[in-house]
Amino acid sequence: MAAVQRIRAVVALLDRSAERVARRLGFNAGDMAVLYILNRTAPGAPIRATDLQRSLMNTSGAVAKRLDRLQAAALVRREPDPSDGRAQLVAITAEGRALVIASRAAISAEARPRFGDVMTPREWAQLNQLLDRLVDYAQAMDAPIPSHRRIDVTP
Repeated sequence: MAAVQRIRAVVALLDRSAERVARRLGFNAGDMAVLYILNRTAPGAPIRATDLQRSLMNTSGAVAKRLDRLQAAALVRREPDPSDGRAQLVAITAEGRALVIASRAAISAEARPRFGDVMTPREWAQLNQLLDRLVDYAQAMDAPIPSHRRIDVTP
């Protein structure tokens, strides 16, 4: 459990960096989490808003407000689900993908002075592989992990 506490400490530092970057970009970390999740989909491949809600572990109202903000900024688009008229499909726009790239670069630039020299590129790659194994194992054990947490930790 000591390892989990250390991982949480690192995540807290990275979360603070992500929040600062999101604020500079005019959003909050929760809005950016939506974009990160959508960015992992194939271009033009929407996901159901309810699946997004489950990934974020937020209420439908909170997700709707985030989507309203992101849609108003032309970062996502919503459309009715043709297979279920009550559901919505959500996709990231090209502008949204560009914002994700910019935010990741800014977070990396902010994290690099803190973490960059701590490990070699090979060690960072190993850490990412180990974290992927932990996430895969936890998901296989049916322990939900918000998909926005699964990010490359390389500074």
